[in-house]
Amino acid sequence: AVRRRWATGLPLSRTASFQGFLARGGTGQGLDRAKAWAENPTGWLVLVGPPGSGKTHLAIASAETILARGQAVRFAQVADLLDSWRRSYDEGMDPLELMQAWDRIPVVLDDVGAERPTAWVLEKLPQFLDRRYRNESPTLLTTNLGEAQIEATLGQRVADRMFDTHTGLVAV
Repeated sequence: AVRRRWATGLPLSRTASFQGFLARGGTGQGLDRAKAWAENPTGWLVLVGPPGSGKTHLAIASAETILARGQAVRFAQVADLLDSWRRSYDEGMDPLELMQAWDRIPVVLDDVGAERPTAWVLEKLPQFLDRRYRNESPTLLTTNLGEAQIEATLGQRVADRMFDTHTGLVAV
């Protein structure tokens, strides 16, 4: 079980469940949406809220629900993911190969916008998110930032993908 958690990127020392989530201050809708997404991971779900509102708890619970069914899932804190990709890239791996390995499985990305927006991040993160968007790959994202802040920090393409509620692919 520990090996499976480690392989998915889930924290080894922290577990989370939907039953253990204390809905407060309007977070009940996020709980309901996260449960529904975890039961049938299709499209994108973006959980937006201030620090401490339970987004990470819901993200981990979603990934754990998928994993408990025996399905593949990947969980990553965005800054950690980008650091690991940069190391792999520096060691000669192709970033596109790394992205392709995640194409068809549900991915849960925590803390979008918390990473330092270096030139490399501003190239690779939009590339990864755009690829998942175009392929309609199941994706759950958490962020403390609203659409305008994401656009100012990570660019219009990322903001357009994360907050595109008009196509039916993304729920915020």
